[in-house]
Amino acid sequence: MSLFKMKFSRCLELALLYLFSFGLPLLSKEEPVQSEYSALRVELHRIESGLAVLKKGLLAKQVEVSEPEFLRPLEDVKPVAVKPGNSMDEFKNIHNELDAIARGLGELREKEKNKVRRNINVEEPIVLSTPRIDLGLSPIPEVRNKGIGFYVLPFFGVLVPDELEWYSVGGDFEIEEENGYSSGVRMGYGGKYFFSDFQVSYFHNEMESMDIGLPGLSFSGKTEGMGGHISAGAKIPFSQSFNITLGGGLGGTYQDVSFRLMGITVEEEDLLFSYQLFTGIEYYPTDYLRLGLRYRWLCVEEMDLFAARDLHLAELALGYVF
Repeated sequence: MSLFKMKFSRCLELALLYLFSFGLPLLSKEEPVQSEYSALRVELHRIESGLAVLKKGLLAKQVEVSEPEFLRPLEDVKPVAVKPGNSMDEFKNIHNELDAIARGLGELREKEKNKVRRNINVEEPIVLSTPRIDLGLSPIPEVRNKGIGFYVLPFFGVLVPDELEWYSVGGDFEIEEENGYSSGVRMGYGGKYFFSDFQVSYFHNEMESMDIGLPGLSFSGKTEGMGGHISAGAKIPFSQSFNITLGGGLGGTYQDVSFRLMGITVEEEDLLFSYQLFTGIEYYPTDYLRLGLRYRWLCVEEMDLFAARDLHLAELALGYVF
C-alpha cells in the first residue's frame, strides 16, 4: 500500500510541476514551445508506462513489483517527436491525458482497497458456552458401586440342631431332633466395607426320639421359634461383584418346645435371650440384585424344662439393593 501511495504522489507532483511550468506560459504567450512540450510528452509517456506496470502487477497478484519505468533515469526513455501545431490545442491534449491518468490511478486505488478488504479474514467468534444436558437423559452411564445402599433380603434355609436336653423330675434326658428349616427377612444398609441390619426369622423342626431306657415307647414332639436380632459386620470385597461377610448379632427368640410321651404332653414357651455369629458370601449379578449364602450359628438360652440350644443354619438369600 505504501508503494502505491508513493507512485500516486509522484505522478501528481510531476503533473502539477509541468502544468505550472509549461501550461501558464502557453496561456499568456501563445507562441510555439516545441521543446517544452517534447519534455512534457516524455514525462507523460513515463507516467503511462508506470501505470501499465501497476495494472499488470495487480492483475497477476504479484507480491513483489519490479521498479516501474517512470522511476528509471531519464536517459532510458527515448524522446518523443512532437509535430508543430497550435500551442493551445497541444496544452488541451496534455491536460486531457493527465485527466485520463488521474482516473486510471483512481481506479487502481479502488481495486487495491477492494483487494485488501477481500484478504481480511474475519474470525468466527468462539462460543464458550456448552449445551445443557438434561440430567434425566444423560448419555453418560451412572457409575454405581454394587452392594452400597439400603437392602431387603428374604431368605430360606436349612436348620441342623444339636441334641436337646429335658430337665425332668426323674432326671435329665436327651432328645434327638430332626433337621428343620428356617426363613425370614433382613433389612439394613450396606457400605463398601461394613453393614448393619435387623433380622426377623422363624425356625421349625421335629423331634425324633428320647432315650429314657424303655424301648417301644411312643414319642413325638416339635420345636419352633420366632426371633429378632440386630446385627452388624464387615465386608471383604474380592471384586466389584463378590464379597465375604463376617458378623454377629444380639436379640431375643420366642421359643415353643413341646412333646408327647406315652400320652403325656410336656410343653414350655418363653421369650429368651439369643445371639448369633455368621459368615457368608455375597454376589451381585446386577447393580440392584443381591444373592447371598450364609452360615449362621444361633444360640438360645435355656428354659425351665429345657437346656440351651445350639442351632446351625445354612440360608440362601435373594433381595434388592436400593
